[in-house]
Amino acid sequence: MKGWVGACAVVLAAGSLYGIGAVQAAQNESGAGKLIGVAKAEALALEHASGHVESIELERSGGTRYYEVELDRGATSVEVRIEAYTGKLLGTHSEREDDDDDDDLAAYRDGRPTIGAAKAVEAALAQVPGTATEVDLDEEDGVLIYEVDVRPSGDQARGNAVEVGVDAVDGSIVYADWEHDDDRDDDDDRD
Repeated sequence: MKGWVGACAVVLAAGSLYGIGAVQAAQNESGAGKLIGVAKAEALALEHASGHVESIELERSGGTRYYEVELDRGATSVEVRIEAYTGKLLGTHSEREDDDDDDDLAAYRDGRPTIGAAKAVEAALAQVPGTATEVDLDEEDGVLIYEVDVRPSGDQARGNAVEVGVDAVDGSIVYADWEHDDDRDDDDDRD
């Protein structure tokens, strides 16, 4: 009888540990934990690789959420993946730049100063409170623009996404394009 009770205790303990791990994984998957944010992801990426931040995206793969930070080094680019909740380095990948690949950032590469991705996100979130999911440096008509994708919070959150354009030199808001997902249009024809 003692052997049976001992075996049950071992199975119960193992099951509890598995359950705790599953709950923690589910919390990270559901976003119950707090994201480190774009600014922290940028700083961590720059600790692991040098270059100019060209884009930062919040991604998900295999149940893991991470920030993918792309750094420009002139002839090469480096992709740094940072776990979105802990800030742990997941990996880096370097490759040669293709001349046809988004080479319209000549002013940026010539040393023109920019405010940086973190400041651009800060300006965008001051305009539209929420969570920044992506930031890209682009050039529009000779003007360097950070395009910041924001998932709004509060009353504006349901079904909305906003792309906020931030001047990369002075930090001013250039535009805010709202995308509304209006489910009230009854396009599903299930009347």
